[in-house]
Amino acid sequence: LLANRSDEFGALVGATNTLFISMNTSISEANKVVGAIESADFGQRMTGQYVGDLDTLKRGVNASAESVAFMMKELEMVMQGLNAGKFDMQMDSRVPKAFRNLVEKSLRSLTHVITDINAVMQSMTEGDFNGRVSVEASGELMIMKNNINASMDTIARAISAISDVVAAQAQGDL
Repeated sequence: LLANRSDEFGALVGATNTLFISMNTSISEANKVVGAIESADFGQRMTGQYVGDLDTLKRGVNASAESVAFMMKELEMVMQGLNAGKFDMQMDSRVPKAFRNLVEKSLRSLTHVITDINAVMQSMTEGDFNGRVSVEASGELMIMKNNINASMDTIARAISAISDVVAAQAQGDL
């Protein structure tokens, strides 16, 4: 009723109502986008037409949604690579450097441990039981490294003992 007035007061009430509607709509849209991100739907964006601080809110929410979508895409690519046994994955240079460096450092660590293990195992298949995994490792990779090295020590001792017996038998010591 007050908004229907044709004087300055009516204009003020109409502008206030428009502002409240715009605020309500923008907050509702922002909540929709944030809720979608929470549910792993990274395609939602604010689409309403806003001005001033509400437009700044829209641009911020949409930029955040874009950033999350991009980061999740990059992580998905790395995880698919890991699942395929590829440890040489590199993230896009637009991924924040600290995060990108952490992921790539982890991948390099995996690569070094696996490469060293493969080299030791290859040497073993060729009859060389002196190889050991020497690269730095932590967690489960350290346990695997230690177990492989302990196994190689056991095999090397067994081969040495067998060689000693064979050499003694060749000398006539039965």
